[in-house]
Amino acid sequence: MLTITYVGGVPGSDGCDSCAEIEVVESAKEVLVALRVGEESGECNDLGQLAQMTISLGDALGDRLVRDGFTGEVVDV
Repeated sequence: MLTITYVGGVPGSDGCDSCAEIEVVESAKEVLVALRVGEESGECNDLGQLAQMTISLGDALGDRLVRDGFTGEVVDV
């Protein structure tokens, strides 16, 4: 399992409802994680709220690197 912490919108705040989708691609050497956070309706203000999403991996993380699926940068775990 891998838990991702991110900043999302504050539900019910000025009509901003945060939704998050995650895409995970695993290989023997790394795990790429792409997290999309968006709004379902309304305009979001400048407030943000920490949120977490836990994902199940096909295999234990072990010594594999975790990379941001958008930037390719290694993420600290």
